[in-house]
Amino acid sequence: MKKKQYIFAAIARVLMLLTLVFILAMPNRGSAQANFVSSSGYYKEIANSTGGLLDKSACDVKCVYPFTKPMKVWLGESYTSASGTLGWDDSNSHRSSTTLHNSAYLRGPGIALVNDGTTWWALVVYFEDKNTAPTAHQFVLDMYEWAANTFTYSSETVLDVDDPGIDWTININSDINNNFVITWNDDDGFLNGWAGFTTNTGPHLVGTSPQVLYTNYSSVHYISPDVSIYANDPASPEVYISYVTNPVGVQINVDQYSFSSTTGLGFNSNMASFGSSTDFYPRIACAPYNSTYNNDDWTVVWFDN
Repeated sequence: MKKKQYIFAAIARVLMLLTLVFILAMPNRGSAQANFVSSSGYYKEIANSTGGLLDKSACDVKCVYPFTKPMKVWLGESYTSASGTLGWDDSNSHRSSTTLHNSAYLRGPGIALVNDGTTWWALVVYFEDKNTAPTAHQFVLDMYEWAANTFTYSSETVLDVDDPGIDWTININSDINNNFVITWNDDDGFLNGWAGFTTNTGPHLVGTSPQVLYTNYSSVHYISPDVSIYANDPASPEVYISYVTNPVGVQINVDQYSFSSTTGLGFNSNMASFGSSTDFYPRIACAPYNSTYNNDDWTVVWFDN
């Protein structure tokens, strides 16, 4: 009798194991129905294999319907030579890199991917440090179009002609619906933002000039901004911007903004203020939209000096 029980128990364990293997082998139907996957941070393995990673890197990874494989792009910046590299991998055996436009002058680059329904666009932002008049210092957006299995430089937009101030932070983020937001700080201690959207003709900025989100008030500088979009609404997603107030009352802040393809960013509320005089360079990220599990969720990490 006991021998039979052992046999049945063994069979039950085998069936449970087979069931688990079957479940893990099944495609994730929720993911299959989604049209967007994004991951930001370092993409060292691919970057190292193509020379795309130098001393600093940033990346974006997206899969947009009807494309079945993700596009990956990343940047490399050398602190010593101020050179920059744009690398890519389309998950279809096309992996390479190219020297960035204005590579010799760029500082602190950031990148985001958007798709116009036909092709990919890599949006690269950076601070340009030429040290020659009349455009010695400026914040720039360069667009690279995907064609013939490679990213090719398309256009340059000068966002702001200004000195960098305490630091030269500029960052960009895009969402599931190919909206994007750029944010940076200048030498006056102003915090700036510029919203953008994508149509079948490619990416476009909202309006003809950036929005000043904060001005230098009572010697308070607004620096080190970062941005992440929570795509809860295709036409009007939520935008979260983290930044540091310095030098008076140094702290990390997170603000929420509305997004409009016609009017740009609209301030909603300050979500949090925390940290101390040793906390700098916050980076923020929102989860993919899910009203049940992660509605309005965001996470900030920062450097503690």
